[in-house]
Amino acid sequence: LTNVQLEPLAVNDGESTLRLALRSDEEFTMTASAGGYAVDAQRREIDVASQSLDGNLARSGTAPDFLQIDVEGAQLDVLHGAEATLRKARPKLLIEIHGWGSPESAKVSEYLSTFGYARTILGQRGNEVFAFFRSSGQFSGMSACEAPFENRMPVPNEFVGRNTRCKCP
Repeated sequence: LTNVQLEPLAVNDGESTLRLALRSDEEFTMTASAGGYAVDAQRREIDVASQSLDGNLARSGTAPDFLQIDVEGAQLDVLHGAEATLRKARPKLLIEIHGWGSPESAKVSEYLSTFGYARTILGQRGNEVFAFFRSSGQFSGMSACEAPFENRMPVPNEFVGRNTRCKCP
């Protein structure tokens, strides 16, 4: 892929060194977490350089039209570090939200609503929700989709599949 660049860093709300926890018994599927999400007593920690998304994108001179965020419970920190990107580039967002139903999980949708984003729940696995966010004015080329919450919005057809709660014509 010519439009993807891998970098050895974490994305957070600023530039720092972030301590990540991970299970010490995992070898190939390590899921590191800044908050220790889903990491039990068999844990080890590593220090990783972190940057805000705004800082990283400003240095690279790019503006994304789509962001996928799966950061094991640290999604609000990542979004706080992407304020300028959310205001200017207005990318579509696919976010895995951990702890669904908790006050902390509600803060993700509340924060994004301040930028004019609306949410569609695409699916749920346990206490994790897969949510698609789109800012107002980004509705062209979409099919109507009835989502299981009060803020209905169109969802791109490629995001509607057998594991979603949406029922599109």
